[in-house]
Amino acid sequence: MTSIISKQLYYLGIDLHKQTAYWTVLDEDRSVVWQKNTKTTKEGIEEAVESVPGEPHLYKAAIESITNAPWYAGMLERFGMEVKIVNPLAVGLIARNRLKTDKADSKILAELLRNGFLPECYRAPAKIRNMRETVRFRQKLVRIRTIIKNRMHSLLAKEGIQHKFSDLFGKEGILWLREESKTFPTCDQMDSLFKLLDDTNAEIERFEHTIRTHNKHSSEIQILKTIPGIGDVSACTILAEVGDFGRFPTANKLASYAGLVPSSRSSGPRDKLGHITKKGSRTLRFAMVQAAQRIPPKYEHLHSLYRKVSKKKGTKVARVAVARKLLVIAYHLIKKKEPFQILSFEHSSSVKHGSCV
Repeated sequence: MTSIISKQLYYLGIDLHKQTAYWTVLDEDRSVVWQKNTKTTKEGIEEAVESVPGEPHLYKAAIESITNAPWYAGMLERFGMEVKIVNPLAVGLIARNRLKTDKADSKILAELLRNGFLPECYRAPAKIRNMRETVRFRQKLVRIRTIIKNRMHSLLAKEGIQHKFSDLFGKEGILWLREESKTFPTCDQMDSLFKLLDDTNAEIERFEHTIRTHNKHSSEIQILKTIPGIGDVSACTILAEVGDFGRFPTANKLASYAGLVPSSRSSGPRDKLGHITKKGSRTLRFAMVQAAQRIPPKYEHLHSLYRKVSKKKGTKVARVAVARKLLVIAYHLIKKKEPFQILSFEHSSSVKHGSCV
């Protein structure tokens, strides 16, 4: 007769920080069997894994989502642990807990995991995470370039000089600026800014080349590129930030993830809508607003939406409305695995793809 020995399962809650991480281990009876503050290093993780009771493959772990959480989770998984990354906004018990300490927070995470109430974050595959890091870094470089250009405009204003170029940093405008700035008292500053601008442009181009090269065979990116205003880089950005479109049950949920839905305040029968929430992926929201500003004139239905909203609520709100519309279109096209077609889009304009304003 064969005897079956059931092995004890353990539930590990980790309150993670950049320098330290507090571990709390519960057994199946919800008793605390191990607690310790560890270092957030490879050596600190190895030491903690060796110290906890039981074998690593018998552990389920919960980590609150911060910058280094994916790396930390990967380290634990190498030892055989099952790891879940937690949505910090949804863990209301931690926010409302009066005893707000790392020890208490890690215990709450372990208890939520043990009871099956853990609000888990979406964890994209490694390929998507790597793409996400690339597009986000490229976007940071673009912001740096904008700071440099704004400083150049400021130096021109200090000299009381106006220019006639629609794009000062186009081919003709930049040649004029290089020559004109030689007479400035602040010409040394302008020279420094030109060097920074050239270097930043080169780095942006390098990362854009990487983005295009690594993702040119993706069917989802090819579909996204058919949408008005969306090119190679913005298509990769959308896919990197969204990951799996199927994890959103509706287009409105995706728009909410991008922070492109209006905030709402209700009191009795009154329901007042405010500005967009801006909660969620800032990178995705920025990419959609940029795409909304690049729509060619032939897409009259989208321009009509812009004019209609702009007349009532202003140009900023109109850009957001079009950005949300594009994201809703992207959601449905990816789900259907179909490219954007202007004729079918115009024909189905009466069909709701989701709220746009």
